[in-house]
Amino acid sequence: MKELQILTLIHTLGAARATDIAKNQKLALSTVTITLNRLEDKGYIKRERSKEDRRVTYIDLTPKGAKLTASHREFFQNITNNLFASVYGTTENKLAGELADLHTSLENMK
Repeated sequence: MKELQILTLIHTLGAARATDIAKNQKLALSTVTITLNRLEDKGYIKRERSKEDRRVTYIDLTPKGAKLTASHREFFQNITNNLFASVYGTTENKLAGELADLHTSLENMK
């Protein structure tokens, strides 16, 4: 789960430094480094040194990492859409039913 959160964050931030990720996730830099090592071993991220300052390393997604992140986002987007459709569909149906009852009551008053 932590790996997927970090992949999503890298997708959102674009190329990021490990310190940026650690600050954003409120994690120790050592924890982030271990997770980044795992992600790199799995082929989801790549590390590139800055051309201006060789001490700085940027982390970016590989095509494999971008594909995983996109499928993760699509999965949660579908869940969210289904949830809202369920909630709004129920509300609309309930409202339609109540309006029909009101209409029937008003018709009976004539």
